[in-house]
Amino acid sequence: SYLKGKRVAITGANRGIGLSLAKELVAQGGKLVAIVRSSSEELDALKPEEVITGIDVTSDEACDTIASKISGGPIDILVNNAGYFYEPVEKSTHS
Repeated sequence: SYLKGKRVAITGANRGIGLSLAKELVAQGGKLVAIVRSSSEELDALKPEEVITGIDVTSDEACDTIASKISGGPIDILVNNAGYFYEPVEKSTHS
């Protein structure tokens, strides 16, 4: 597999699509670096190489700390899965 041995950082890896991507990555032999607000039992069961917690992608300050929290070496692939609704758009679609 192309992913075997690759260090792959996945934002939002603790649930939903991010967790599904993390499961597939691990199944393919990749090394998971999970970047999340908080971990989950399902994520922990995957035995990630690293779990970076406390990251809220809506906070520039939190995102500025990510690189300094990764300790196991360089990242080969970044999957920027976590996201948020931009508030004015969210309000206008739910009005």
